[in-house]
Amino acid sequence: IYTPIIACADKLSACSEFRAEYEELIELSFKIAEKALVDYQELKKNLGVMDFGDQERMALEILSEDAHLKRLEGEVDLFLVDEFQDSNPIQLAIFLKIAEIAKKSIWVGDPKQSIFGFQGADPELMLSVLSAIQGSTSAKILDANYRSTKELVDFNSELFSHAFRKDRIDEQNVRLESKAALNTLSTPLTVWSQTDKNAQNRMAGLAREVQNLLNSDTQIFDKATNAHRVIRPADIAILMRTNASAQSLAKELEALDVKVSVADDDIMLHPEICACIAALRLAVYPDDTLAQAELMIFFGADPLKIVSDSLQKEKVLPLFDAIESLKNLDVTDRTPYEMLAKVISISGIEDYLAKFSSSKEQLQNVNSLLFLCKRYEEQTANAQQPCSVVGFLSELESLIKRKDGRDARDGGDVVTVTTYHRSKGLEWPVVILCDLEKQNRPADQFGVRIVNQKEFNPADPLKDRALLYLPWVFGENNYGIRSKVDWVNRKISLSSESSQIKQQDQAELRRLLYVGMTRAREQIIFVRNLSARGDIKNQFLGALSDESGEVLLQFPSSEGEPLKIGSKEFQCAYREVELDLEGADSPAVQVVNKDVLWPQPMASDFSPAPFAISPSAATLDAEQIKHWSVGEIVDVPVKLCFSSELDPQKVGDLLHVFYASMFSFLDPQELHKNATLLLRDWKFSEEIDTDELCASASSIREVLQTRWANSKIGTEVHAKAILGETRYEGEIDLLLETDDELVVIDHKSGICKGDDFLENGKQYISQLDSYRKMLAAIYPDKRISTWINWLRAGKMVEYVCEVKH
Repeated sequence: IYTPIIACADKLSACSEFRAEYEELIELSFKIAEKALVDYQELKKNLGVMDFGDQERMALEILSEDAHLKRLEGEVDLFLVDEFQDSNPIQLAIFLKIAEIAKKSIWVGDPKQSIFGFQGADPELMLSVLSAIQGSTSAKILDANYRSTKELVDFNSELFSHAFRKDRIDEQNVRLESKAALNTLSTPLTVWSQTDKNAQNRMAGLAREVQNLLNSDTQIFDKATNAHRVIRPADIAILMRTNASAQSLAKELEALDVKVSVADDDIMLHPEICACIAALRLAVYPDDTLAQAELMIFFGADPLKIVSDSLQKEKVLPLFDAIESLKNLDVTDRTPYEMLAKVISISGIEDYLAKFSSSKEQLQNVNSLLFLCKRYEEQTANAQQPCSVVGFLSELESLIKRKDGRDARDGGDVVTVTTYHRSKGLEWPVVILCDLEKQNRPADQFGVRIVNQKEFNPADPLKDRALLYLPWVFGENNYGIRSKVDWVNRKISLSSESSQIKQQDQAELRRLLYVGMTRAREQIIFVRNLSARGDIKNQFLGALSDESGEVLLQFPSSEGEPLKIGSKEFQCAYREVELDLEGADSPAVQVVNKDVLWPQPMASDFSPAPFAISPSAATLDAEQIKHWSVGEIVDVPVKLCFSSELDPQKVGDLLHVFYASMFSFLDPQELHKNATLLLRDWKFSEEIDTDELCASASSIREVLQTRWANSKIGTEVHAKAILGETRYEGEIDLLLETDDELVVIDHKSGICKGDDFLENGKQYISQLDSYRKMLAAIYPDKRISTWINWLRAGKMVEYVCEVKH
């Protein structure tokens, strides 16, 4: 189909009319761009605003004047530059000016990790500066790696010390020594081989293999506890070349009930999250006009109108009263969580979201932000660090900068499926590298490029840089044509600019692979596609070649063979991925929540009156309790036995943590192992029998699977509702969902005296009543049943209210 087009294009290089029109197109494009830039600058001037480029340009102009520079002399003692590899030329010029007047300056960067080209960042900058100071006493190589195991550090050092020779990066700048305090039991290097020619089948097979890994007894070293534990979803990252591939794999994983966080779905960038953060900022900083503008735009205000009005306190929206209320909030007597919940309520964000069809997902995102806040409070308490609203805002800012909002969903216990680019700056115990055989696109010589007309001068970074623009005029989906058009190859591909572009693209791929392979703490898994076609030198992994062009990495073809880098061998595990797409039988109970992060016992400190009432703190009078009676009673074969002299609050907290995890460890050995760790951490190893505790969990699971077969079950489910003028918020121990019923089960570890379960349960009926009302308000069409699981009596008792709600 492309043959006539290619034949026509072949003749265009000799066509004077085409060449004249092509040159005119380029000239007009530059003139239009110049005019647009002038108009844009005038618009910003009239609005009284500036963008990031203006800030850089104006800063350099100020520092370029001797009078201004002299005024700053003696004012700068220490000048620090971090992530220098991501600098652009104008930033380097600014840094050099400041360094002239600073008493001391320290620049830190890694040319091997410059992959974004963000805001004009140029890897050549770092390499040129590095070359200029090589051997200088002022240059220090940071050769310690505190992330990965010795085996992985040695492997990456060997591989990339050869690969980066093409990029003028000396071996001493690549080889590192592991200083990580890791005692790993994992296999450092693993190869998964796939042979299926069908891409969707390969995705399904890969998803199944990830599920098998999660169901295995693979041990991960937990840095938080300095102990080994079974692998869980949050330990795994899967790196893909494109967002589309990441989305495709995520769908296959979700079909297997594996929780995932996907590459281009950073929750911190969602509009509803940005609005909540803006509302919180406005409450803390009433003069934060940017936060006010962000909140107004979320509710539908015209951005240009907001700017043109200079953010004067005019009633642009009915939101104005809410904004004033936010500014007048007292932040001193509330915890960060209470403050966040308060500003979300005052701003009306949840009510606004309820108007849209996507409200369920967006409201869940708001709940995820509240989860992050609660986790921030717990982490600061465990670390004995200050906990404040300002500190939480700082933590959110850090998450946004790192594009790291994946931890907000499902308690953070999710498999991360992301791209190599987005993995930068992050780390996981296990990293799975995909798309290694993916064919690289031909070097794109078209579009806009900045090229160095002469050798780059780090002392004058803006000199001799030119803007190169070659428009592509053969329509979309053009890569197939582009590589075949003879005049393109002859006239453009052989130019010095084209050669420079090809070298830059190959160097970028090497840095991208370096970033991907160095994200792992304990294990790298290479996913091979043995059915891939094409020259391996044009594949993603082909960028890792030696100076002769030979690909450095040689994979095994069967179990027992080593992974080779040249003549050097590394032991690895090998597995041929079986595409068992039929899968195993589904469990009778679908586990919704697998969060098994063990909280540590904490002393309770004074806190101000909460913004919401916990159901456990709700009260009913004697008259209301009369409407309740005992319904069904189900036997639980195993009952717990322990001394009544133990601290009831501490024992109750321990048991709630354990039973919340009983669906995460379906294997009896794993359940026993984690119960042992939990009892040890809470110092109950002698007081509570591990075998009895595990038997109790197993019997509860059997009861649930028998009494409520094929139900969905959630543990520690966060629920909240506004009933009248009162906001209720709390965690339901067990929440089961069938087609027509919601079942609330609350664990109780207290002594149940005799068989009068109504009398024993009176003190808890108000709590059950609150859960009943909350769920009835959210799910009016479902029957709500409320139960108490009397752990020490071996009975699961239903409590029924005669008054319907």
